[in-house]
Amino acid sequence: MRPRFKDILSVGAATAAAVGLLAVPATARTAETSVGAKAKSGRLYTMSGKYENKYNVRTGPGTGYRVVATVRGKGKSLPCWYNVCKGVKRKSYYRCYAKGERANEWVPLSYKGRKVWAAMNCGALGR
Repeated sequence: MRPRFKDILSVGAATAAAVGLLAVPATARTAETSVGAKAKSGRLYTMSGKYENKYNVRTGPGTGYRVVATVRGKGKSLPCWYNVCKGVKRKSYYRCYAKGERANEWVPLSYKGRKVWAAMNCGALGR
C-alpha cells in the first residue's frame, strides 16, 4: 500500500520539529492535505533550515504564474483560501531549495483578499 501524503507530512513535520527545522507555533497541527481532501488546519507557515523561512505566493497553481509576494520570517504565515487547506492542485513541479526533492502540490491561500497559490511542500500547514 502506498503511503498517503498526510502520513509522510506528519512524520516529516514531527522529525523536523524535533531537530528545530520548523518555525511553526506549538499550537499548529499537521493537516490532511491529499488532493481533494478537506484539511483540518487553516494556515501555511514558513519553515526554517534549508527552506530559509520563506515561500513564494503566485497568481496561479504553478511556476509559470507571476510571483505576487514572498512570505518571509520565522513563523510567518498566510491563511488558506477556504479557512481550511483544501482545494490542493497538482500542477507544475517545483523544488523548495536547490537540489531538493521535486513536488507538484499547490495550496490556495488568501493574500490581501485575493486567492493566491503557494508550493505546499515549501511551508508547513498548521492552525
